[in-house]
Amino acid sequence: MYTIEEYNDKDREELLKIFRLNVPDYFAAEEEQDLIMFLDNYADNFYVCKNDGVISGYGGHNMKDDLGILSWYIVHPGYQKKGIGRLLVDYNIAELKRKGYKRIRVRTSQFTDKFYEKFGFALMRIEKDFWAKGIDLYEMEMGV
Repeated sequence: MYTIEEYNDKDREELLKIFRLNVPDYFAAEEEQDLIMFLDNYADNFYVCKNDGVISGYGGHNMKDDLGILSWYIVHPGYQKKGIGRLLVDYNIAELKRKGYKRIRVRTSQFTDKFYEKFGFALMRIEKDFWAKGIDLYEMEMGV
């Protein structure tokens, strides 16, 4: 059974392990420092998905002015294609709606943009090699 729980500092090392399992398919190794900075400073609305107590994925949201922003969605490779990403995104979109946000943005890559399109996100811009060589920024937004 899947549960969503608030991120706790004790989860940090497991989240970093899951990140590393997604390199180089979805992330560049040098992005790990960005994740560490995020977890240490900005993970106030951040959640882990657990399957029988084992972390299978994570992601959260931030807010800036009138904009909700999805941040750091990563699923353990052994749990991909099982609905965990959808569960986490749905949860965070619902939280942002509950807080009154009408626009939600995500900054992703060419590897996961189609996933976010399923929620109604539309592509706003692309920036080549933004995250790392061969990993482009796909900035997407949706209205709720």
